[in-house]
Amino acid sequence: MSSQGMPAADDRDVIEGLVQLSYLVQATVSRVADTEGLTSVQARLLVVLSDREPTMLTLAGIMGLEKSSLTGLVERAESRGLVERYTAKESRRSVRVRLTDQGRLRCTAYVAAVGPELFELVQALPAADRKHLGVLAGRVVSHYVAAHGIDASTLDLATRFV
Repeated sequence: MSSQGMPAADDRDVIEGLVQLSYLVQATVSRVADTEGLTSVQARLLVVLSDREPTMLTLAGIMGLEKSSLTGLVERAESRGLVERYTAKESRRSVRVRLTDQGRLRCTAYVAAVGPELFELVQALPAADRKHLGVLAGRVVSHYVAAHGIDASTLDLATRFV
């Protein structure tokens, strides 16, 4: 990378590879979510809520959404019986979100379906390369989390997809 933050000529292949890989991953996630009767954003919401009951404000940060966009997403999921909002014990002005039993079932089905589909993207790679890719991806995520002040506990998704 150059001193101005622009990629060097020999980094362009890395960037192109990341973009193409992100398209493949997003297409896979969206296709599987669709087969499970969810949008990709709804599927992500369910996965995020699978092990926590955050406040709406915390959830907006985790999801990277404006509060109004998150409110609409949660309202739609709530109307489908996937999540529920409740008043937080620590503050009556604060609202938390959690999965319903139906939401937990749908999340479990989605995770069970998407894991093998994502693995299919990399299964042609030798096991050592797959492991190395996982390590590198983890390092990229860790760097991003640290650089942007994100609570790392909100990103512990690895155990949900194995």
